[in-house]
Amino acid sequence: MIISEEGGDEDFDSCSPRSPSVLRRQGGAAQDGQLAVKMVRHVQSENCGDQERLAMWEMHVLQQLHHPHIVKVHDVIELVDATYIVMERVDGPELGQFIAQQPGGRLSPACACRFFSQMLAALQHAHAAGFLHCDIKPANIRLSSACDFAVLTDWGFARAIGATPCNASLFGTPAYAPPEQLTGYCPDGISGGQRRLCAAADIWSLGATLHEMLVGCPPFGGDTFDSLVRNAIQLRYVRSFPENMPTEAVELVQSMLQVSAIDRATVAELCASSWVSQSGFLPAPQAAADQVSLMCGSCDDFDSDDPKIHSTPWRYRVTAWRPRLLMLFYVGVCAYAVVSYIAHGPPMQVEYEAV
Repeated sequence: MIISEEGGDEDFDSCSPRSPSVLRRQGGAAQDGQLAVKMVRHVQSENCGDQERLAMWEMHVLQQLHHPHIVKVHDVIELVDATYIVMERVDGPELGQFIAQQPGGRLSPACACRFFSQMLAALQHAHAAGFLHCDIKPANIRLSSACDFAVLTDWGFARAIGATPCNASLFGTPAYAPPEQLTGYCPDGISGGQRRLCAAADIWSLGATLHEMLVGCPPFGGDTFDSLVRNAIQLRYVRSFPENMPTEAVELVQSMLQVSAIDRATVAELCASSWVSQSGFLPAPQAAADQVSLMCGSCDDFDSDDPKIHSTPWRYRVTAWRPRLLMLFYVGVCAYAVVSYIAHGPPMQVEYEAV
């Protein structure tokens, strides 16, 4: 797949021929009356075949999402040698570039709250339609030319809610990926193991993005992939929050960056938080045509109709399951001791005689 902008710099993929595909500006109903046309060449190559599948999957997802803060697809034209995708054009910088240009290399809390609220609204719509973005990061958030309107782009790694976690090297960016996506393992439950991806995966990535907006860097890092995973699982932050940071913003980031997916704040809780709800930046919710469960089948508590469960704040959910786990472990040990006693009899007694 080759993409370039007419009259600008060309960006070539290593597996593609040198003839550029063109990203043209066209008149239309997009932002500032501009459209972008992306051409995906049909090339017989394994690597290019994967990229073509990702591009077409992205188009499939975006055709089902209609939200002002999600990049729009206006038309898809498939020909013999290529597929032309007519998309909304967003002329502003990436969020990561915008952050780097600010004094101190970070955003003000008010500016961060604006973009965070807009991304919350976009995720609320996407999750209701049954899709996870799975690669939320500043590089995948585009701003308008006035830098006051954010659009979530690059949906090629999107997954359906309930999908099995994949290695972060294949899906997502490690510095922003949740632990269950980094390792394919989730500690929830008695014996652990794999669990299906749910809305909490995007919550972690959005929390890492919010941390970068407020602090100037991703929350966790490492010289190697293994050290990054260890730091993320142990919640060892690269840098602490500035002293003048609002307490509500710090607590919001901490509520999103919980190792256990069940312990993370939900989209509804984030929208209801005082830092977001009182800011006036949160757009009105835009429901998808077909509503689906925001949690996977493994999250039995969240699928319950009991309003007490859904109203439990995240900070109290964090430790709620641990006493029950310890109790189950104790019962298991006792049961093992009883079975061993029945199977093998009482412990052998040894008598000693004095010589």
